[in-house]
Amino acid sequence: MPTSRCVFVSHADEDKEVALVLKSLILKAAGKPIRVFVSSDLKDKRHGTDWMKRIGSELADTSAFVFLASPGSLRASWTNIEIGGALFSKPQPRIFPICIAGLTIPQLPSPSNRFDASNPGSADELRDVVGSIVRACKVPFSEASTVDWEAAYLAFCEAQEEWLTIDHEVFSACSSETLRYLEPILNVARSGQDAAGLYSDLIGHVLQTMTFHGSPIDDRFWVAHGNDIRGKQEWPPQKKLAYLVLAARQRKIVTGRKDSYGVMDVLRRQVSEYRATATDDELARPESQDFLFSTASPKVLRLFILRKGKDALADFTKQQLESLDGQMADNVEIRFLRWTRPAPPPNFGIYGDVAVGRLSPSGINEIEFDTETVKNVKRQFDELWDSGKRVERSDIETLCQDR
Repeated sequence: MPTSRCVFVSHADEDKEVALVLKSLILKAAGKPIRVFVSSDLKDKRHGTDWMKRIGSELADTSAFVFLASPGSLRASWTNIEIGGALFSKPQPRIFPICIAGLTIPQLPSPSNRFDASNPGSADELRDVVGSIVRACKVPFSEASTVDWEAAYLAFCEAQEEWLTIDHEVFSACSSETLRYLEPILNVARSGQDAAGLYSDLIGHVLQTMTFHGSPIDDRFWVAHGNDIRGKQEWPPQKKLAYLVLAARQRKIVTGRKDSYGVMDVLRRQVSEYRATATDDELARPESQDFLFSTASPKVLRLFILRKGKDALADFTKQQLESLDGQMADNVEIRFLRWTRPAPPPNFGIYGDVAVGRLSPSGINEIEFDTETVKNVKRQFDELWDSGKRVERSDIETLCQDR
């Protein structure tokens, strides 16, 4: 029997990944069946339907109307139509504005600012918002551990793509709050400049002043990476600036899924030794393939920590096996370790004596420039490495012949 009441998620096209993450969370957290309508979800599309009538029909059956408020959705005419429809529905659903992508609650325009809005900044806050949405549909909120809220919050942030942490505060790179926060730090006067000109100057200022003294990477890395950042035309200048300042102030780089492997590759090619683990999750990630199975110039120690251990080689494609063979011909050492513990295996890379990168299951990568951290993680890697099984080129060649 179909669910009579539903959640309607209104969003801009560029925020569809956030909408889909939120839909998944609501469905998992509901104690009873519930329907969540997201227009960009292919499962919710009915080709050939009058879309205006479809929206009206969905709104008439809506108990909770969620508006994902972002710079994009405030500009979108369609979301304004949906909000208007929700306001004039009888009975009117509960309306939940959720600020994302850097928009803050004080920036909400009318009529969204009439309602109790949220801007989830932690796993607990996200759980509370989802719980309120579920209860608005008169459906019990499942308090059981059906949702890993820490992982859910990470996915929620990662879907927005434009988030950074500075001094333990979460800032969106799209937000005007980022500019207000950074201006006093960098002490660059406006002098009549528009925002674009000011950001351009600030980016140049950061690139000129940030190096990690004593690091063999130093200027070589920042010149290469700084040019790369400047060249990202699709990035707003706020994101470029916040990204660089994050690295300068915390000796740390945080990248989202799209950029993780590009940054890792730049670093790897500038150190004399690179040690790294690779897990089942990473092997399954499409964007990791070039990084894991390309040749590498420095000395590389790669430890595959997999549930099947060395037996997983039988599942590798012929192309992957040939790539590993080519790496080993270039003096890359490879070992496999069978992972039997319930917790996920560690996934990190060690860039010489300079930095440690940690990759989360969702693809967020954090690279930290700290000597003591590098030493500690090296010790951890060496213990795992000693327990791994060495792979010889003859092992790879035999498997290739069998394909």
